[in-house]
Amino acid sequence: MGAVTYRYLRIAIAATVVALVAGVAIESTRIGLLNSISAYYYTDARNIFVASLIACSLGMLVLSEPGPQRTLRAIGALFAPLVALIPTTTSSGSVPGLEFVCPGGARLCVPEPFETEVTVGIGTYLIVAAAGWVTALVLRLRRPAADRTSGATLVVAALVIAAVAAVDLLAHDWLVFWGHGLAALAFFGVFAALAVVNAVQRTPPVARAARIVYVLVALGMVGAVVAVLVIGIVSAETGESIPILGAELTELGLFFTFWVLQTVDGAGRKAETA
Repeated sequence: MGAVTYRYLRIAIAATVVALVAGVAIESTRIGLLNSISAYYYTDARNIFVASLIACSLGMLVLSEPGPQRTLRAIGALFAPLVALIPTTTSSGSVPGLEFVCPGGARLCVPEPFETEVTVGIGTYLIVAAAGWVTALVLRLRRPAADRTSGATLVVAALVIAAVAAVDLLAHDWLVFWGHGLAALAFFGVFAALAVVNAVQRTPPVARAARIVYVLVALGMVGAVVAVLVIGIVSAETGESIPILGAELTELGLFFTFWVLQTVDGAGRKAETA
């Protein structure tokens, strides 16, 4: 794959953020601001929300520079569809027009009409992910020397897929309730790690200014992830849907910055990889 194609892929991944924010902004003019970006899953912005995350996942999978970046991107690419397909928990009335009763008197849940969709989505995710993993393994066996890090990527990917399958089989309701939040935290945590890797790498060389921005992106993402985690725990304990829109917008802004910087700086670019 040529360097120009890599550049376009990075631009396309950054564009998924623009699409997601645009969809949320347009819907907000109609229904007002919601507590989180994830809550727009229950609105007319849902198609944009899901499509943006799936497109982002595919873009990250296609990028194939060797090194730890590939493994980290593979993890991120595996979590992004889960963020899209498993909706966030919400409370009745927090989204205009969405009224429901949570089972067992709980105040937060995934509304019952959406639970079947989650089951179908997770099942489809596991089938596609497993098929993709087998295909990657076959290619690895045919060309074992093509990329020394692809073996590690396959192992990590297998662990993630197996973990999702096991939890879905043994604790489906738990996955429906916690899956979105945990997948989102893992997704942005991966990109904090990617920013660190880009900041400390020596080959190819990274400009000093770019290195500083990578560090700032990593610190910002870690801070936003911790904020969302704390708010999520408090929400689960109190049963109140606490706004996290600001933290999520910060995460998306830093994610966008990361990919723009990747495009401009060309960090990790390789003209041809197998």
